[in-house]
Amino acid sequence: MSGRIQITVPAYAFTVDKSALRKALRAAGVEVASVARALIRKSQSGAPGQPPVNRTGNLASHMSVKVFKSGGGVSIEDTAESKRGSHAPYALFLEFGAVGGIASGKAGVKGKRNKRRRINGKSVLISVVGSRVLPPHPFLTTALEQRESSIAERVQAAVIDGIKFQRIKP
Repeated sequence: MSGRIQITVPAYAFTVDKSALRKALRAAGVEVASVARALIRKSQSGAPGQPPVNRTGNLASHMSVKVFKSGGGVSIEDTAESKRGSHAPYALFLEFGAVGGIASGKAGVKGKRNKRRRINGKSVLISVVGSRVLPPHPFLTTALEQRESSIAERVQAAVIDGIKFQRIKP
């Protein structure tokens, strides 16, 4: 006689409680924005590779933190408006630098070379022949690098705490 017992184990799936993750991401975004504001307000030199100098206060006072609806990330946006009420998104130009101006459509001047300088081990464009250049003045990436370890720990804890196993109905 063959003794055989059949056992059926219900299927389970895991989900992540996104409310705790969104809270952790919002706190991380607020923290990075706060550090970025402090970097801008303390900046004295305005040299390439350093945070921008605080001239009007618009950049530091008009950063908003938005968590993605999916709960998969957070963005820090420049919400500064010009005197005419139009949106003035210059934070990205300050963060990463920009090339432009009246002569930016030209191919360049024969015999002249674009000028580059090494800043923090990276080659940064300083001037382009025939156009204006704004070198990068990183403030958000600097703030994120300063707070990266504490943010990673908190977001990891939120994900781990938010994992739930649910039984799948057959």
